[in-house]
Amino acid sequence: MKYSRQGTRIDVTFAAGRDAGRLVAQGALGEAAAVELVAEAAVEAGLSRQEARTVTRRGVRAGLAEVSSGA
Repeated sequence: MKYSRQGTRIDVTFAAGRDAGRLVAQGALGEAAAVELVAEAAVEAGLSRQEARTVTRRGVRAGLAEVSSGA
């Protein structure tokens, strides 16, 4: 995420959140920790803290939904 280009950071953050959501669904990581880890990396890459948290939460929820639906 740190080296993602400007203009792709939101997409990269969402994808990282989705992957983290899959880990949450498997019990490997807590949801709050997943959001915090991904959001902090996104802030380091240049997103605002609020945007990073919002996008990360959406990604985590998407990852959780994929696992629960079997997608």
